[in-house]
Amino acid sequence: MENNTLAMAMAAYRSNTSEENLGYLYRQLLNSTYTVPVIIEQKRFASDAEILKNETHINLYVMKSNTGKRYYLAFSSKENLNAFHNGEMENSILLNLHDLCRLLHKDERIAGILLDPESGNMVFERELLFTLEEIESEPQQLN
Repeated sequence: MENNTLAMAMAAYRSNTSEENLGYLYRQLLNSTYTVPVIIEQKRFASDAEILKNETHINLYVMKSNTGKRYYLAFSSKENLNAFHNGEMENSILLNLHDLCRLLHKDERIAGILLDPESGNMVFERELLFTLEEIESEPQQLN
């Protein structure tokens, strides 16, 4: 799963922080699917059906900034995820921006998402993500 257009938008914005490049980046954020590393905790049961019905918890990885803010980790590709942790984060799920926003709404302690730590390393604060989600129905505002 690659988000080449998102990677191009991130690179374009880094090289020139124009409003045009920012709008392009925002559009790609809205249209992309992210690889999100997770920790799956489950009790052992007799059958797989029992595992899913009972005591299965999926937690997202969180990284803390120097200022103490906490961010969900998200990656534009499985390759970027594997490069970040040398394949140590073995479980991941695919989420879009709306899914990530729903998770942010549920946990006020999380300040936003950290996209492609080390390789791209862009931080998106929760308020910005919520705003993007709200104005998505009016794409002319993202131009």
